[in-house]
Amino acid sequence: MVTDLSAGEELKKECDELKGVLKEKESRVGDLVKEVEGLKKVKAESEARLRDLEKRIGVLEMKEIEERNKRIRVEEELRDTIGEKDREIEGFRNKVEELEKVAGEKKHESVDWSAEKLSLQKALKESEEKAKGFESKNIRLREEAVETEKKIKALNEKAVEIVDRDLNGIQRERHEVKLQWPIVAAGAGSTVAVFGAAALIYVYCSKQR
Repeated sequence: MVTDLSAGEELKKECDELKGVLKEKESRVGDLVKEVEGLKKVKAESEARLRDLEKRIGVLEMKEIEERNKRIRVEEELRDTIGEKDREIEGFRNKVEELEKVAGEKKHESVDWSAEKLSLQKALKESEEKAKGFESKNIRLREEAVETEKKIKALNEKAVEIVDRDLNGIQRERHEVKLQWPIVAAGAGSTVAVFGAAALIYVYCSKQR
């Protein structure tokens, strides 16, 4: 009987030990469950972050593609613009060469024009000198004409004076003596001679003018 009691106590003791071990195991299992739940939560968060990162990476890739396409378009536009500017520069270079060629031709023409201009200026100067000479000659001829007119006027006045004097003398002689016809004819001849001399002087002066 004592043996039975001892065996029962040992079983009870062993059962209590097993309960303690089981309780400890259950506690550890609970901890493991909590840890697993935490890991699941971390995994879910990681997966969410991974999806967000993948989304961001996709957006960045799209932006990179857009930027690459934009850069390609800009490079193509720049190449076109540079090509157009090169063609424009080439056109300007050709125009400059043409202008230089024309300028060279114009330079020769300018030399010809300068020579022609000098010739015309020389001819103009000669014409002006001739005109001045003609003007001086004209002035001199006018002065000579004035002097000639004065001389003719003086001769006319002198001729009139002589005629008047002769007429007065003839009239006095008529009153004083009876004139004979030959004497009268001689007096008339002297008067005609005076007028003839005046006419000859006038013709001579006119020729000098």
